Amino acid sequence: MNLFWCKQHKKKPRAVRLPSLFTKVSFNLLIPALLLVSYHSTTLGYVRTTSPDGTPIHWHRSCIFISPDSAGSSDVGADASLEAVAGGTEEWNYAASECNSYIKFIINEPKPNLKRGFTTNGTNKNVIVWLEEHWGDDEIDYERNAIALSTITFVSDPGAEDDGEILDADIEFNGVYQKFSVSPEGEAGKYDIQNTLTHELGHVLGLDHPCHDGEVEPRPVDHEGNPIPDCYPEWSLDDSITEATMYNFAFTGETKKRNLTDDDIAGLCAIYPPGDDPDVCAPVSFRPQGCSCRQISKHGNPSPAAIFFFSILGLLGFLRLFLREHSSNISGGSKE
Repeated sequence: MNLFWCKQHKKKPRAVRLPSLFTKVSFNLLIPALLLVSYHSTTLGYVRTTSPDGTPIHWHRSCIFISPDSAGSSDVGADASLEAVAGGTEEWNYAASECNSYIKFIINEPKPNLKRGFTTNGTNKNVIVWLEEHWGDDEIDYERNAIALSTITFVSDPGAEDDGEILDADIEFNGVYQKFSVSPEGEAGKYDIQNTLTHELGHVLGLDHPCHDGEVEPRPVDHEGNPIPDCYPEWSLDDSITEATMYNFAFTGETKKRNLTDDDIAGLCAIYPPGDDPDVCAPVSFRPQGCSCRQISKHGNPSPAAIFFFSILGLLGFLRLFLREHSSNISGGSKE
């Protein structure tokens, strides 16, 4: 399905190249099914999220500003929620410092009533919010089994210098159907906020899941270009996959994803090596002009979260938006 939208502005359009945008990455935490499917076991380092043309995505900035909603989760309270946010960002920042990577998360002052989204007329915020009244947006309900959803907005313009540049990233927690905790030991029947957030922040950085759960086609490849293995059956997977923070699945009571594994760190350090520092530490901001146009394309079998994660508005000039769903599954089982 393609949707085109244009609005003519009074200002005379300028002849400039404008990027295509790809938005939407939904990372759902669901109960893994025991499927008998073809598989192969392999040990791999890391997997990067790519644009539709296969370009790995990443930030063209030295820092990523995170804006948490001041309300936090009602299950644990605002202060505990924000401490968990700080813990997740600190884990990635420490890993970056260990390999002299330039990238770092910076937490903005928490504000109330934040919403996910990408603005084409001003400064964008990478928000972290807890939805506790309606698990969805104005257009669609999200998958109720999801623990959290991440929306990544990036440039998709094959051959262009900024192809694959991440422009915005938002994380939403499912406070309607899921319960959360912040206990270092974990709590039965509840999802650990920092465990979940550390995983989602990996997506914000441009990392993908290490095994194939069937949500994204074609099958992603690892850092060496090898197709990643099927997620099922789980016993066929190497421990380097199932123990990684970026592993697709998790359980209630789980906290191990708070701590990055060597593969997670290798991905971070490879995406943002010290020699590539753009020396730009500022939020992404846009100002519209000319004819703003929009095209949205959906491929594959999108879940209810797809529209949410990969929705974007037009940029200045002529803009094409490409939407694709990508889901991460974390199990709803209990760890007792």
